Amino acid sequence: MAPRPTSYVRVPDWPAPVRYAIAVGAAAAMVALRAALAPLLGQELPFLTLISAVVVSAWAGGVWPGILTTWLCAAAAAFLWLPPLYTFRIQELRDLVALLLFIAIGTLVSALSEAMHRGRRRLESLLQSIDEGFVVFDRSWRCVYVNGRAVELLRRTAPTILGQTISEVFPDIVGTEVETHLRRAYEERMPVEFETSSSSYGRRFRNRVLPTRDGVSIFFEDVTERTRAEEDSLRLAAIVRSTDEVIVGKDLNGIVTSWNPAAERLFGFTAQEAIGRSIRMIVPADRQAEEDEVLSRLRRGETIEPFETVRVRKDGTSIEVAVTVSPIKNADGRIVGASKIARDIGERLRGEAERARHEARTVDQAETIAETLRKTVLTFEVNAGPQGTLFGSVTPTDVVDELWRTRKIRVDRRKIDLDPIKRIGRYAVPIAVFEDVRVEVKTLVVPIGGELPPEEELEAMAAAEEAAAAEAEAEATAASAEIEQAIAAELESDVEETEAEAVETEAVEQTEPEREP
Repeated sequence: MAPRPTSYVRVPDWPAPVRYAIAVGAAAAMVALRAALAPLLGQELPFLTLISAVVVSAWAGGVWPGILTTWLCAAAAAFLWLPPLYTFRIQELRDLVALLLFIAIGTLVSALSEAMHRGRRRLESLLQSIDEGFVVFDRSWRCVYVNGRAVELLRRTAPTILGQTISEVFPDIVGTEVETHLRRAYEERMPVEFETSSSSYGRRFRNRVLPTRDGVSIFFEDVTERTRAEEDSLRLAAIVRSTDEVIVGKDLNGIVTSWNPAAERLFGFTAQEAIGRSIRMIVPADRQAEEDEVLSRLRRGETIEPFETVRVRKDGTSIEVAVTVSPIKNADGRIVGASKIARDIGERLRGEAERARHEARTVDQAETIAETLRKTVLTFEVNAGPQGTLFGSVTPTDVVDELWRTRKIRVDRRKIDLDPIKRIGRYAVPIAVFEDVRVEVKTLVVPIGGELPPEEELEAMAAAEEAAAAEAEAEATAASAEIEQAIAAELESDVEETEAEAVETEAVEQTEPEREP
């Protein structure tokens, strides 16, 4: 049978009626016991027996119940055992001194007990107010105290924790290194600190174990969110370090606060050289006003659209970059800096210039390109659902890129008359190559690693999707009609109420002149 949960920190916090009842009961019990022992002890030393009642009363109730017990026992002693008997008069000086000494000792015991109670309450209040879980285990590794925060973290009630062994409170530590740490801390009287993950509670805790003469005290706090934040921070830092895009952090004065390896490769400055210096070191002289505008808009909290610009390497050469600026906010939501992502677009601009040379400039060139396109079959492998719906779409931009990749033919995407394709299938994409020269390019949109099903199956898929869409539209229309009817009914009710009020007002106005005479 498990021992009754106890605590060497707590003593009972009984209400006042209970404490005073204990005071009276303790006095009565000890007086009755002393009276029963009178044949053996005679009339001598009654106070030695009665002092125990004071101790019990002071422990259970504090100073005033203890003092009440003291006076009740003193009165009983004076009446029953101090001569002359059965009267409160005291003849002998030594009896008077003994009585006064008993009252003084009882008062002192009560005062000391009250001081103990107050100290215990202060300790209890402190342990309940801390933001850490706190549990105490005795020498047999059974829980004898648990504070409110520990109950909250362990998601249990105090009665289900008190009296439980440490393996029952923390089942995940059985047979692990954590259990070894705990037992070593108790045996060697050495504080230890460690972190552990609990699958039972789904949390991660930081634990501090403090050995005592009577067992161990354990402080623990939930560090799950902090650990996740640290892991996310490390993961983000790893991404920033490993990405091929330039990521630079700066404060609102333009001072560089972070500089990733991609920035080192693109601009030529190492992180040690860049951090702490102004970002203007990579801004050309004729672009300084651009940086002033960026910093000003950041301070005002305005959104900065991505833009293309020119920057300068350490060796003085210019590079064309696309820049995206995002604000960095602190925990209070205040903007304290900015993160810049830059990409070298020199290669892209050169590619665009190269593709521009391949665009049709005459009707003859357009006819030649159109003839090539008529023989071309574009194939896009896409992620698609079981009904053939794409997870995404095929857009005119995708067609332009694929034509350039496979045929080295440059086409302006604005000349492709195509809504985004959202289903697998066979399509003819119309392209205006040059003025009156138009051509349709055969295009296949197929699932990744698969083939297009027969045309009948494609039509069945499309029909099923259209039916589902029509049903959804019908349900939405019905719901809208119900809402409109409800609104109409409410408006009609409001109109009727308004008309009734108008009639009532008119009737009142007509009766008022009759009352005036």
